[in-house]
Amino acid sequence: MIPVAVAVDGPEPAITASVESRLDQAVAAGRITKAQEQRRLERLGQILTNIVNRTPPAGGPGGYGGPASDGASPGDPGPDPGPPPAA
Repeated sequence: MIPVAVAVDGPEPAITASVESRLDQAVAAGRITKAQEQRRLERLGQILTNIVNRTPPAGGPGGYGGPASDGASPGDPGPDPGPPPAA
């Protein structure tokens, strides 16, 4: 089956409005620039679209939250190597 992008109409506008309000406050307080605010809003739009369309993060299966390249979960020490060899 070929993945098809869908329109992002659910909670995206409310989330975007909330984040934009907070970013506007940060701009007004001088903590970030207007250009930084715009870049963050653009990135937020990409992230929300990816979530709705279930697009995996860049990096493939080994990316953040996915299985490690060897099939183990992140932080998993792997198989037990067994007892140390006799000296």
